[in-house]
Amino acid sequence: MLIDAHAHLDFYTPEDLPRVLAMIRDRGILTVANSVSLDSWRKTQQVAALCDLVIPSFGLHPVWGATDLPSTSDLERALEDAPMIGEIGLDYTRATTSERRAQRRTFEQVLHLARDNEKVVTIHSKGAERDVLESLDRVQPTRAILHWYQGPTDVLQELIDRGAFFSIGFAVLDTPAVRDLVRRLPLPQLLTETDNPAARSLRGREAMPDLVCEVVEETARLKGIEAGTLEEVVEENFRRLVGERLAARVDRASGNPLQGGSGGLQAR
Repeated sequence: MLIDAHAHLDFYTPEDLPRVLAMIRDRGILTVANSVSLDSWRKTQQVAALCDLVIPSFGLHPVWGATDLPSTSDLERALEDAPMIGEIGLDYTRATTSERRAQRRTFEQVLHLARDNEKVVTIHSKGAERDVLESLDRVQPTRAILHWYQGPTDVLQELIDRGAFFSIGFAVLDTPAVRDLVRRLPLPQLLTETDNPAARSLRGREAMPDLVCEVVEETARLKGIEAGTLEEVVEENFRRLVGERLAARVDRASGNPLQGGSGGLQAR
């Protein structure tokens, strides 16, 4: 079964969304629909209700969600209701010093709640990889996915050593840093994603779910294995990551039950 561990289905237009969901069903692509704010989360829940292959994820993006902070009660309720947490994290590319501090406070608040609720977190780390690592060490959430990582190799190795997972997207097709990352990553910590519909703006192409097929093919080539083998590895990795609580949803989607497990971060 194909796994798209990071997409933003609520970003599609009402005209495009039916075609997107139809392709997800037809190709059997289990899709984690990340959100970026409380409003985005509510829209994502509505999209997920239309397709069993979509797992909705509650997030507060460090840039897009920074001006839409929910109340404490709304935040706690969303974290309790969401199967997964993301997209959260830090983005220092254009942030002032005060904005960086505010991002980190929000990030660690959500990390604490995710840890207490035993939820997988999907993390954005652009320009802030060392601080993300420090926050993870301080809070120690149970399981984490690093989305579209392009940071320093020393931080990468520390994240690998702690058991973090990494989702590889369409940048693997033509970005040297991402291709090098794929070569370095242990297979048991690798996932695939599209970040759709970002591919439309960044690659000038129609951003449809089957983009993940190209990601699988090129990632497999870089790892020196068959695409079908990588697809199986990623499915097993995802099951191990999400554990028994979400494994039943994967089973229903694939019709191929496997043992759920734990893929926790290792404290240092």
